[in-house]
Amino acid sequence: MSAVFLIFFRGDSTVGAIAGVLISGPLYLGFGAVMAKFGYQRTRMNDLRRAGKGKPELDNEPVATSDTEQSRSKPAPTSRTASGGNRPKSSSRKRCVIAIDAGTTGVRSRAVFVDDRPPVAAYREFAQHYPSPGWVEHDATEIWNVAASTLRQVVDEVGVANVAALGITNQRETVLAWNRSTGEPYGTAIVWQDRRTADRCEALAADGHLPLIRERTGLVLDPYFSGTKAAWLLEHRDIPLHDDLAIGTIDSWLVWNLTGGRRFVTDVTNASRTMLCDIRRCAWDPELCELLGVPIEALPEIVASSGRIGITAPDCGVPEGIPISGIAGDQQAALFGQACVEPGMAKNTYGTGSFVLLNVGETCPPATDGMLTTVAWKLADGTVHYALEGSIFVTGAAVQWLRDQLGLLVTAADSQKLARSVPDSAGVYMVPAFTGLGAPHWAPAAQGL
Repeated sequence: MSAVFLIFFRGDSTVGAIAGVLISGPLYLGFGAVMAKFGYQRTRMNDLRRAGKGKPELDNEPVATSDTEQSRSKPAPTSRTASGGNRPKSSSRKRCVIAIDAGTTGVRSRAVFVDDRPPVAAYREFAQHYPSPGWVEHDATEIWNVAASTLRQVVDEVGVANVAALGITNQRETVLAWNRSTGEPYGTAIVWQDRRTADRCEALAADGHLPLIRERTGLVLDPYFSGTKAAWLLEHRDIPLHDDLAIGTIDSWLVWNLTGGRRFVTDVTNASRTMLCDIRRCAWDPELCELLGVPIEALPEIVASSGRIGITAPDCGVPEGIPISGIAGDQQAALFGQACVEPGMAKNTYGTGSFVLLNVGETCPPATDGMLTTVAWKLADGTVHYALEGSIFVTGAAVQWLRDQLGLLVTAADSQKLARSVPDSAGVYMVPAFTGLGAPHWAPAAQGL
């Protein structure tokens, strides 16, 4: 069963539309949200209220782009679709927004309408690669192909003229490198679950760098985060250090492909998970980049979580001209999508892992033992909210393990029936430390017992 809500809120000069999609089920209770800001002016909203027209529909008013975006963007024709046909005449009223949820095991694209029509969705899984114990990798090209396929399927069903904007929510910390001239990745992406850099994290801690990393990034020294993974890529793969080198998380990879290579960006929620970002300045930190050996010039531009980021290009493999108007890491998107917009509000969602996030407001708090401090979101008006996070790496993945590895279940839903068949566990407990332990222990070497 699914529940869909559309929230409209007023800011000083704009109205934001947030499509939050929650999917309830035994494995995946939180789907996340897409944050998309459009060019509504507050005066227009007041005019509509005075005219008695009630809630406005999404329209196609232009959104100003920044000087940076204009200078980086390449001109693109707008008269034909990616498949070569004439694009339908743009409607003056847009009916839906689309969320691309690029998760750990698959990608779902979902259109959410402004009225009570049911959402339209498409989902495809992609392969998981385990080259060594504790190593997890993804084929970045496959992720892009799956994302493009699900997006095309949804747009074909709803009609490109009815799409106001799309937003991206993604698995965080997973990192890859690619060549901006050719578009080819330098091998596979290293997934957030991967533990291959545990020794590097221990060495950094032994050298006394933990206090600096805690203070600047709000994180701990753990292979969970992107920075040491990126350094590993540069050290162990034949990756030339030149102007065309791009190092980014999955949101950067998707936006780069959606815009035909015209936009190389990441939002601040994803940047805050890299161990390379000063979360108070919302900017890359040169000292941390030098410490980890990651060239700062190869990193994407950090942008707000909402606001016009780019548009789909005519040569990208999906219908052109759709505004990309929001990016957020999956857990921050879920925090916003479940309406935890005030300090003191929290959420816990269950997917591959479980992540508890608490909105702590606009002031970044000092580091808290056992917990992470992270950027919750940055809106187009510059407002930044922070969150405390407790990360549990394996929850739903443990049910998949019971099904696929031990063969105790036929379907994931059978876990509930099996659990209810006995009065208690008879004193038996299992700690599913398949990829180490997260909060509050942060023990990457811990193993399941």
